[in-house]
Amino acid sequence: MSSTSSTTPFSSDSRVAGAETADAAVQTPFEAEIVAVFADLVTLLGLPKSMGEIYGLIFASPEPLAFAVIEQKLRLSKGSVSQGLRSLRELGAIQAVAGESDRRERWGATVELRKLIGTILRDRLVPYLERQDQRIANADHLLEGEALVLDPAHLKALRSRLDKLQTWQSRARTFLPLIGKML
Repeated sequence: MSSTSSTTPFSSDSRVAGAETADAAVQTPFEAEIVAVFADLVTLLGLPKSMGEIYGLIFASPEPLAFAVIEQKLRLSKGSVSQGLRSLRELGAIQAVAGESDRRERWGATVELRKLIGTILRDRLVPYLERQDQRIANADHLLEGEALVLDPAHLKALRSRLDKLQTWQSRARTFLPLIGKML
């Protein structure tokens, strides 16, 4: 893999982020704030907080970070860091960068929002919408089965709500791809 990317301009000086000194193991106040921003965001999306913390730390670094530095600065277990890096890489949020002075992989942030959002839309939201389509169709079928035992006013209210849910689902299918294109 190359050590540079059009979306992540890294210098060849690996002393800053790749070094494992006592200072490298402490988050700066800036890093802590960026970590918090992304931790909150992924929590909102229903993803593990550690994924946001890892991405936030990598995003806040001008240089790619080694696994050990991520582990130390965030005080996460090796398993959490490994799983988080794997998930972020699958989403296209980070990329592996070969070390210049050693063979350890380092991790750099992909900062192109369109690519990240496109991946999330394709891998998470589209399958979610497909599952919801099936559930809504099932709910429609179940409501028809209960039509004879429900009060007519209740049946009318429930059909109206189901119609509203189908409208929301349709709008989501229409607008999510547009959001990806706008970014």
